[in-house]
Amino acid sequence: MASLYRLDVIVRGNSEIAQDKAIKWTKNWVNDRQEATSNKDEDGNYIKEFYADLFDSRTNKSWKVFSDVATKNRSIENEYKCEDGKIIKGIIYLSEVIDEIEKLKIEIAFLKAQIYDKPSSNNENVKIIV
Repeated sequence: MASLYRLDVIVRGNSEIAQDKAIKWTKNWVNDRQEATSNKDEDGNYIKEFYADLFDSRTNKSWKVFSDVATKNRSIENEYKCEDGKIIKGIIYLSEVIDEIEKLKIEIAFLKAQIYDKPSSNNENVKIIV
């Protein structure tokens, strides 16, 4: 099996590229590097297998994006579903913690919205969270 070689992709904070397009672009880039003539020996075997660490600085989310060859040879079953329903194989999502924090932010906002005035034995203007 060929050695695994990492590339890096960073989405700038001022970029307007959509997340799906960034992932598709990265997948195409690692596949192009994978299939380059310079990445094959005299017998046509791959010298390296490629993947990229993709980091979106706008959201702090990260993915590992593997070439189709690396996905197959390394039995990577992870995938990414685009907004249009297209499935891209060989994508490992690394930012589940960030997603959980975003969910907590929404829940906290909901709880804040549920604050109402309820009389108390000591103070009739006590705010109670339900």
